[in-house]
Amino acid sequence: MPFENFEVRPAKEALNEHFSGEHRPLPVARLENYLTSISSDAMTAIIETDYIDVDYSASYHEQLSRSFTPIKRETTRIHFFREKLTKQRLVNASYATVRAMKSSYMGFTVVRPDWPATLGRTFIKCPDNLEGSKARFPTRGTTPVDLAGIPLSIESCAYMSQDQKVMACATAALWMSSTPLSEKIPEIAWHSTSEITKMAMSLNRPFGPVLGRKGLNLQEMQQALLDIGFDPSFHPFPTPERLVDVCHLYADSGIPPILLVHTNGIGHAVTVVGYTLKSPEPLNSGSGDLIPAHQFISDLVIHDDQRGMYLPAKVWDSKKGSEPYATELAVEMPDGTHHLSCDAILVPLPTRVMLDEYAVKVQTKEWVRQAKELGWIEDREVVTRTILIRSNTFKQTLLELRDGSTKSGYPSFLVKFARGLPMPRYIWLVEVAYCDDWDPADPQSPPIIADLILDSTSTETIRPDYLLLHLPRIVSGRRVTESGMQSLFDSDPHDHSHPPFPDIARP
Repeated sequence: MPFENFEVRPAKEALNEHFSGEHRPLPVARLENYLTSISSDAMTAIIETDYIDVDYSASYHEQLSRSFTPIKRETTRIHFFREKLTKQRLVNASYATVRAMKSSYMGFTVVRPDWPATLGRTFIKCPDNLEGSKARFPTRGTTPVDLAGIPLSIESCAYMSQDQKVMACATAALWMSSTPLSEKIPEIAWHSTSEITKMAMSLNRPFGPVLGRKGLNLQEMQQALLDIGFDPSFHPFPTPERLVDVCHLYADSGIPPILLVHTNGIGHAVTVVGYTLKSPEPLNSGSGDLIPAHQFISDLVIHDDQRGMYLPAKVWDSKKGSEPYATELAVEMPDGTHHLSCDAILVPLPTRVMLDEYAVKVQTKEWVRQAKELGWIEDREVVTRTILIRSNTFKQTLLELRDGSTKSGYPSFLVKFARGLPMPRYIWLVEVAYCDDWDPADPQSPPIIADLILDSTSTETIRPDYLLLHLPRIVSGRRVTESGMQSLFDSDPHDHSHPPFPDIARP
């Protein structure tokens, strides 16, 4: 009978049916709490049974099908909507119903037939606010969904909980970090959790023990990232400010960093997917006249495969015992705060990024100093925001948001100049704004008064080796020739600031 594998129920009832009893995992409780906090209790769930999930199918083929005990191959997928729906509306699917479903869609979760049941691939709408603060998720990706022929999509940060058979926390963190990047970087393919575990452990055999039960060490995680196509960057023993700085910079670049943490002596891995903003009061008032944008971050937002999704995490220095560099994260749980100690950061960088973020910060500081001395910018307190971005994405965004397309777009002369300038595949974009113009509640704030673009393939760590420089009334670029770097200049009579680079899918 058609549609016999679809049911329509209230969301809370659907979750209780598939995750009931004393063994209910923490991620499920967090999912229910999160859904009810951003929607009403009348929210609808469409339950799709006998669903063949791409990730679970790979795990089934690689490992679970070897078991003598019968294991179910099909999963259940639960879709969540703000709109009140009925099965009859789903079956008839009028134009009005399809429009309502598209506008009210909040994402889905796959229920794996484990014992107890666990969350498989989960894509749930990013929150606009967390703990009363504005939240941003530049790491999110767009996931297309087909529901009985109705095309849906959801912008979200990929989540999954571990099953302790094919994967442990490290594999889940690698999957949550690499999945959105496979949508944005053409040379990066999507990989299932079983494939990631195999790459990490260098398994190339038809039979063997349970793949991922023991988890992965650092070397195995780095090996998996290399095999996927990344160039992993490792940051050991981060101080609190360094932790927030690195996580904000790469999260703002659309790259989800992985935090290697421990609690009660047990190693763990979580993924940073975003952050929340606070009022413009720098964390370190003695930082001088140049303030990095990460000092306006209130909390990091993490995905923890053992505790749940979209968890705010406060960062501070623990300064205790034999861990002088241990940085603690207080993770806000629905039933209380949980503490993690961060040991290192692992970033899945695209290949050919040779200029690290520390060198970019040094060069930016020197450039701002020179710009003030020469009178290019006013001698006021400035805030700098740094992102790593694909050069073609940068040029395309300039073109789409130039003057005339929005209320306050990019100046036309800058768009024309930048589009015609040869650039490597990835660039460092540094935006400069006056600190007293900052308003975290306004996505168009602060207006950018200068831009600096650096070559990510450069090996120069001290001298600013810029590709493009945009200042009031002037644009300067550098073109590579046989005799070296040739400087190009253009001028415009208008002193035109522009909005920050938008929060879009990148790199």
